[in-house]
Amino acid sequence: MTEQKRVERLARLVGFEWVNEEHFVHGPLMHGGKTYPGYWTYKGQRSVDGHFFSKLPDLFHSLDALFKWAVPELRRRGYDYVLFGWQNDRHKAEIAKPSFEWGTELVTSAVTDEPAQALFEAIEKLLDMEER
Repeated sequence: MTEQKRVERLARLVGFEWVNEEHFVHGPLMHGGKTYPGYWTYKGQRSVDGHFFSKLPDLFHSLDALFKWAVPELRRRGYDYVLFGWQNDRHKAEIAKPSFEWGTELVTSAVTDEPAQALFEAIEKLLDMEER
C-alpha cells in the first residue's frame, strides 16, 4: 500500500471523510484561486480552526499532525503510548492498554528511523488488530 493510501486509511479511521464535490478556494486578491475536485471534512466539519482540508494533514511525517489528529482518537479508545529513542539512532513507539493486573499491557510497537513514522506505524498496527 502506498504512503498516501496508508495516510488516507488512518485519516478515515480518526474521523476524516472525503467529499467528492468540487470546491473553489479563493486566492489573494487579483490572483483568482484554485478549484479542487473534492475536499476532506473532519467529523462532519468542513473546516477546523478556519482551515479547509483540500489535502490531509501530513500524518506520516509530522508529529504535530499525529498529536493533533490521531493521538486524541488513540486516547479516546483507551490506549496510552510511549515514544522514545532506540538503539542505533532509531525511534520506538509503543502502544499499551491500561490493565488493573499489570499496570499497562503492551499491545503493539514499531521501530523506524523517524519518530513520526514509528508512532504512525504503531497506530496503524493497532487499527489493523482492531479490524480483525
